[in-house]
Amino acid sequence: MTLLNLDTLGKDISLILDILRAKHSSDGSSSNHPGAHNMVPGLLSQDFVGREPQLKFLEQTLDPENEKNNGARVGIHGLTGIGKTQLMLKYEATFRTCYTSQLFLIASSRVKLLDSIRETLETLGFRQHADNASAQIQELRDWLSQHERWLLLIDNLSSETVNPVLEIIPSAAQGHVIVTSQSQKVVRDICNSKFCLSMPELDLDDAIEMFVSEAEIEPGNMEQQEKVDIVKAMALMPHAIEQAASYIRVNHLKPSDFLARYNNTPERVLEWGDALDGAADDGIKEKAQRSSLGKHLGLVFDSLEAVHPDALIVLKFYSLLEPETIPLFEAWLRPDRSAGFPADIGAAPKQSSRRFIGCLSALNCFKKLPDNPPADKDEPTWHPADDLIHIFQDEVRRERAIAKLCDLSLVHRVRNANRVLWMHDLTRKSVRASIPQDAIRKWTTAGIEVVYHMMPEEDGTVEEHVWVDKCLLAAMALIREAPARGLEVREYACLLALCALSNLHHNAWPLSRKQFEQSKPLYEKYLGQDHKRTILLLHKLALATRHDGDMSRAEAYCRQALKLYEQKLGPTDSKTLNVLNDLASTIERAGRLKEAESMFRKLYEQEEKASGMQGPRTMAAAHNLALCLHNQGRLREAESIYRDAIKASEIHLGRDDPGTLKTLSNYAVTLDHDGKFDEAQKTYNLVRNSFIQVMGLDHHLTLRLRGNMAGVLRQQGKFDQAESVMRDCLDTVEQTFGPESFETITDLYEMGEIWQAKGEVERARNAFEKTMSYLSGDMLDHPVVFRFIDSWGAAEREMGHLDVAREKSLDAYNRFERLLGWDDPYTLMAANDHAEVLHAEGKHDEAQDLLARCLDSFAQLLGKEHPHYAMVLNNLGRVAWVRKTEDPMPYFVKAHKVLTNRLGEGHYCTATVSVNIARSLFYAGNTTDALAALETSHDVLVAAVGKIHPLSSACDTTAGLILASRGDQPSLTEAERRFSSYRKVSEEMGNKKNADYFLNVCLLLLVRKLLQYSDSDLKQLHNILNSPDAGRVAPWDIPGLGKRSVAQLASMDPNKFSFQGYLPLAVGETIRLRWGRKTCWREAEIAKLQD
Repeated sequence: MTLLNLDTLGKDISLILDILRAKHSSDGSSSNHPGAHNMVPGLLSQDFVGREPQLKFLEQTLDPENEKNNGARVGIHGLTGIGKTQLMLKYEATFRTCYTSQLFLIASSRVKLLDSIRETLETLGFRQHADNASAQIQELRDWLSQHERWLLLIDNLSSETVNPVLEIIPSAAQGHVIVTSQSQKVVRDICNSKFCLSMPELDLDDAIEMFVSEAEIEPGNMEQQEKVDIVKAMALMPHAIEQAASYIRVNHLKPSDFLARYNNTPERVLEWGDALDGAADDGIKEKAQRSSLGKHLGLVFDSLEAVHPDALIVLKFYSLLEPETIPLFEAWLRPDRSAGFPADIGAAPKQSSRRFIGCLSALNCFKKLPDNPPADKDEPTWHPADDLIHIFQDEVRRERAIAKLCDLSLVHRVRNANRVLWMHDLTRKSVRASIPQDAIRKWTTAGIEVVYHMMPEEDGTVEEHVWVDKCLLAAMALIREAPARGLEVREYACLLALCALSNLHHNAWPLSRKQFEQSKPLYEKYLGQDHKRTILLLHKLALATRHDGDMSRAEAYCRQALKLYEQKLGPTDSKTLNVLNDLASTIERAGRLKEAESMFRKLYEQEEKASGMQGPRTMAAAHNLALCLHNQGRLREAESIYRDAIKASEIHLGRDDPGTLKTLSNYAVTLDHDGKFDEAQKTYNLVRNSFIQVMGLDHHLTLRLRGNMAGVLRQQGKFDQAESVMRDCLDTVEQTFGPESFETITDLYEMGEIWQAKGEVERARNAFEKTMSYLSGDMLDHPVVFRFIDSWGAAEREMGHLDVAREKSLDAYNRFERLLGWDDPYTLMAANDHAEVLHAEGKHDEAQDLLARCLDSFAQLLGKEHPHYAMVLNNLGRVAWVRKTEDPMPYFVKAHKVLTNRLGEGHYCTATVSVNIARSLFYAGNTTDALAALETSHDVLVAAVGKIHPLSSACDTTAGLILASRGDQPSLTEAERRFSSYRKVSEEMGNKKNADYFLNVCLLLLVRKLLQYSDSDLKQLHNILNSPDAGRVAPWDIPGLGKRSVAQLASMDPNKFSFQGYLPLAVGETIRLRWGRKTCWREAEIAKLQD
């Protein structure tokens, strides 16, 4: 009976698989909730009218109620503001119940498209952690390929986004696509020309109906001709009609008064440099459109300037941002700082504005901005942009201005997106075009200041992450704009550093590192190297660099920050200790465990003395010390400290606190490594749902947890389930971080371990080789990489490629010992694996000596009840079979007892040792008891890992040898059946290149010769044994015969071959319980955005 409750584990794993199936289900018809993923913004006008012919065209082309009409695409093209997006939204609202999911992408530029894809993936349940465009595009394409009955809306397509959009849409799409664009040519790049709709101007009667409804004009209060004049003045554009109607309604104007004002407004033809590529008459229409809009907005601007100047200022600021996602900033933060540094650090702040210092070069980052600067409109340097900051500092002014813009339909509150405004691209372009070119720099400067002060500070929860992402879009839009407007990096260096910090928290590590490195020299120049903000930046740069894989540079940054903090704040300040913790974790990751342990222990003792175990910093220090001890194999010490930290953390912070979850997850890994699978499984289950809820299903820490649960399944022989869970983790990590990221590489290694345990050795070998091909430079010296090399060597041994196996196993063993020392669990594991290669090569004395050392060290490090101790006992028994200087049975009996007590009788490792006990009986001449014990072990293995597995098949090999050794006809016939069974299973699994496969074919050939099969019957076996793959198998070292290659063994006289002699099996003699679960460090504080 196994120690692990498999029924419970099955339920727990099935929950995750259910979540994954829900995420990747291909049966869209099974959804009972149409629109389960509805990402369409709530921007459909309540006054939408008309467009019946166009809606009918969409309905007939897409045929939404016909489930077989998949893959249809429709394009809508026409002038800006003519109603393309509204038509698309109206179709979606009308036929929403025909689709299971509705996705919305903005494609006016590549940057916006990628932002839109990232947000869509997050809504679908994927957490994105890197700015990897190709991976994001592929992930969305995969989602679309795996789902049915979706509607993909792509708005405002441009020439630069055609190719990525084509990459997104699967060739065999199971949904519908609608694309809008100003350009007919662009639309035709996506859709067949007969499925392209040229958007006409609004019908006159529909335009009038829309106007009357939006303006809220009572029937009879307006002449028909006035209605006609107004909608024609707006060029029959729905967007312009809506704004004109709003203007009339808000200002309580008579239509005749509006017309008079409009006609008296000077002509303003706005230029924004993106003329249509269509017909000439489109250009004429566009010119008329811009003229109408220019006059109307001129009227609005003049009115706002006179009555509500704050609203006009905010509107111009919004025109600098991404119009589809304008964050509704809530609080003015960091009041004593500014977004950049002045040109002259010694200059006094210049009070040159009515309410604010007009130019960033006059800002002094050391002094608080004046709350109420003197008003002086007559001063020649004053500019309206100078008032922007004070509007956003004052909540009442800010909200009044936004309310006015919403009333006038210049911006819209998105109904299904909290804290977000939307501005029509036509409005944005028009407003932007109204700003003189020589003033845009000033507006950009003021906008940078606003965004810097209104970026949120909290960034610890999923909700806070989402809000920071939206604010980050605004910040990055201004940062991209700044160089084009002649701003030096110093003028927005602090905002750039804040963006770097946001990207660090959101796992966009390469971008974060780049931004920190841009900011660093400016902080050093203008604040000084020892300023606390400079040191903080250096500290965060170290973390970004570490996550980016540059460990040596990260350590250097950490040491520099630590030295500066110690000099400035002292060795016991919290900031100093934070850097010390991160330096220790960096050193630990580099494999210098003893050095790291000393630092972690110092931290733990200091924190516990200062605040007791209940202090958050103490809990974090305890967690990190325990992790360091765990990685040294000091599992009992680690377990004890973890338990103390968990108890305090659950009492004072709660079970669902991110820090508590991290410690529980690490504790489960320690239990797992100690062979306490039942306890580990319970702990994983305890935190699984909380990880998903608190961090998200595809957060990198949740992915690590899921990967660790896959590891438990592998240890228990549930290889198919392990592969399913690990495959989803690997796919998500690869699509998120890219195929060559270290996260992806380590997950590929873990997948290779599953394949090897499953018996797919060649596939595993290829995975290990692939992981190494991605590595270079300092990464090759990372201790995790040594595990890759060690596993690669083990796979080569099982395939019979002993030269490569010796090279890899010795390399891993030497690297581990050189870096970690002998008394380290990973060094001892590598030494054991190298001893297995020595044994396979016939170097039994060397193997014996190395295994004896391993046994003593494992006993001291992990104890004599640990599975690794049993692993070495089992290998010593195998060596004793050949050396014949001692009885092998005591080794196997002791190993069996340890594994039974820790893992259970039904575990595949326990059963493998049982097979070795049966073989020992056989070598002692007791064939009857050997065969009976073997059959019992075979039944246990089939129950544990299945019939189609090399471990189960190895029993056929051993049974065949026992039966063949008897020599009688019935026994030989049964032996032939057993060897044939092994061959059949191996070929079904695709394992036709492994050493044991060719050994079994040789044995089958010898037995068939004894049974006097004809040469023609033996021909197929000879062909297998003469293949190039057979030639690559190293000779077997067979006691009494010496080295025998495949060809030599196959050509032996079967009457002179002893079936009772020892034959080395690459799989079926050894036991493998590989370590390698992923853990995480714990921070004392939640993530904050503080410059």
